[in-house]
Amino acid sequence: MCPLKAVTGWDCPLCGGLRGTHALLHGDVAGALNQNLLLPLYLGVVVLGLGTVLFGARTGRSWSWRMPTWGWVSVVAVLVVFTAVRNLPGVTFLPSGLG
Repeated sequence: MCPLKAVTGWDCPLCGGLRGTHALLHGDVAGALNQNLLLPLYLGVVVLGLGTVLFGARTGRSWSWRMPTWGWVSVVAVLVVFTAVRNLPGVTFLPSGLG
């Protein structure tokens, strides 16, 4: 269980990610999105990171990309808003599915 959820009862931005990935690997897209709506974004970042590492290993050249400051601010803002909204009492479609 997520340490934040264990202590506070709140879903963090990553809660439901592993269950969602499992559902996605079994062809259940709706179930995956039910666990964590940001899962496609997270998996895209993982694939991009792995692709960068494999590209460097295969070609011997490293490829790097630096995210601008506004990008990091945007990522943090999305994660904070997502966490706040998914923990509101009346929101039934964003919690991770575990009580």
